[in-house]
Amino acid sequence: MRLSSNGPQQRDVARNLIHFIQVRLSGTRGLRIDGFAQPYNWGFSVMGVFSLGPPSTGEAWRIRPVSCLRNRTQRAVTTMKGTTITFPCTAGGVITPIDGRPTLEHLQAAVEGTDIEMVPGFDSIEYAEKVIDCVAFADHEAKPKGKPINRDATILWDAALTRAGYPGLIKSDGRIADTLCGQVAVVFGDTEFMGALKGLCADLVSLRS
Repeated sequence: MRLSSNGPQQRDVARNLIHFIQVRLSGTRGLRIDGFAQPYNWGFSVMGVFSLGPPSTGEAWRIRPVSCLRNRTQRAVTTMKGTTITFPCTAGGVITPIDGRPTLEHLQAAVEGTDIEMVPGFDSIEYAEKVIDCVAFADHEAKPKGKPINRDATILWDAALTRAGYPGLIKSDGRIADTLCGQVAVVFGDTEFMGALKGLCADLVSLRS
């Protein structure tokens, strides 16, 4: 469509028509306005284009619908993903995927206790044939409550300490320095998930201090 811009009456008609098209177009459409000198691309700020002044006498506007030309970036929605391996006092671990941020309630349910604590030095685990970073949690009141020793979790804790260069849980005389009792949860995930988990751990430390 070509609209003559010769004279104020024609310019008013052009403005009204463009405004009409603007209103009728949906949010995924826009307009492209081409003058003889250069094209004007815009989103829905058509009156701003006209504020620059109409083409010189004898030229014309060419108006046609095109895809929306708003200069905006749609960021992909990402969901952090993690995994919890719950080790009961009996043999075997239970793997539970986590979609989204780790929560205090999830950790409390995983260790079957409200007074949870991080296991010091238990910051890696062998999973899917590779060693990955993790955070282990246990019930702080497990030993006072008389919960049984968690053999599997204690062995994994010793392995994590040894990988990090610490002496481990087995002393030179064969005695065990410490053990984990009750249900233990080992948590790990992608970079975003681990960042959120570290923030949650910092909150736990501040609450216990």
